[in-house]
Amino acid sequence: MTRIVVFDFDGTLIKGDSFIVFASRIFGKLAVAKALATEMFVLVGWQLRFVDNGYAKERVFSRLFKGITLQQLDSWGESFIADLEARIRPEIMCKLEE
Repeated sequence: MTRIVVFDFDGTLIKGDSFIVFASRIFGKLAVAKALATEMFVLVGWQLRFVDNGYAKERVFSRLFKGITLQQLDSWGESFIADLEARIRPEIMCKLEE
């Protein structure tokens, strides 16, 4: 019998949000803070549930990654995997191994 187990990634498999950590590693915390500040109204709208979560993340992502090639993004993603492995919550890892 095959079992399929589905987990949400951010906040479930790992502690916190991987996007902010990933972007900060690439661009630095200051650049990420500037992007978040620039999109402040969208983010406030998201927190007040006037703006969709996906749209808010898309705006911040677009601001940070504009002009970046897919190959560069893939390369950064590959090197980031090791960082994510260190952030996996141990109790969730036990569930995955079951």
